Amino acid sequence: MPQRLARLIVNPISGGGRGEALLPPVRRAVEGLGYETDVVMTGKKGDAREAARTGGGDGVSVFVILGGDGTISEVVNGLNGHPTPICVVPVGTANCLTKEFGQSADVEAAVRRIESMRTRMLDSFEVNGERGLLFAGAGLDGEVGRKVCEARNGRLSVMSYVLPLFRTMLHYRFPKFSVEIDGERVEEDATFAEVSNVSTYGGPIRLAPEARADDGALDVLIMNTWRRVRILGYLAQSCLLNRVHGENLLLLRGREIRMTSAHEVPYQVDGDFAGYLPLEIRVLPKSVCVVVDPA
Repeated sequence: MPQRLARLIVNPISGGGRGEALLPPVRRAVEGLGYETDVVMTGKKGDAREAARTGGGDGVSVFVILGGDGTISEVVNGLNGHPTPICVVPVGTANCLTKEFGQSADVEAAVRRIESMRTRMLDSFEVNGERGLLFAGAGLDGEVGRKVCEARNGRLSVMSYVLPLFRTMLHYRFPKFSVEIDGERVEEDATFAEVSNVSTYGGPIRLAPEARADDGALDVLIMNTWRRVRILGYLAQSCLLNRVHGENLLLLRGREIRMTSAHEVPYQVDGDFAGYLPLEIRVLPKSVCVVVDPA
């Protein structure tokens, strides 16, 4: 019987170098379970995607990711619906996916997950031909993502987002755009919209607390105000109360979302700046296989 192959995809700068530091103990532990291992150390955008894309032909049984949400997103794009399971050792900045399931960066816990190989099929979504797993947003957070991308020089930290957020709040002009959900136009004057597959967003912020990654639908938060004090109030609500509510907000659900504008409106996918509207999003039910904690 051929030996099973685990491909370890490592972002060496994730978590201030923690991904690279955890590689030796994780590799030893995985090999101790009887796996052959190979290692892909990412050096630039696209490396993790390519490592996942070629995994099927190389006979990979499981991908072990030592990185953050950006690395996971690349792997999901590389797999493109292939059912090879992924196991995450979270060492990134936000770690939204693993927070969704209460998973830690503890090596022993990750090894227990691989040993049990208990998996869960999650939804993902397609956005303008690319795949996302967590969320996609247009307007305010798209501009924050653009500024983070513009200023990025190596690893990210929480502070990498804080300063761009405040700069954006001060200077962003909040161009309006329209939002359609499942073919119905629900808002023509949106200034911010977030499409969520998970309930976590970043740090203590929860913009879609009812979102579930395996329910075949996407949760959509739409805002139609440009008043900065009110927007900050909504963000405070999401941090302190784990929900947002107000007269300038819509909370809806759907399977297909379209956003268009006559203006230049930036958008992000899984926290990374991805371009400008228009965008079309559709849910891809049960399209990603994730290794979860033993029962």
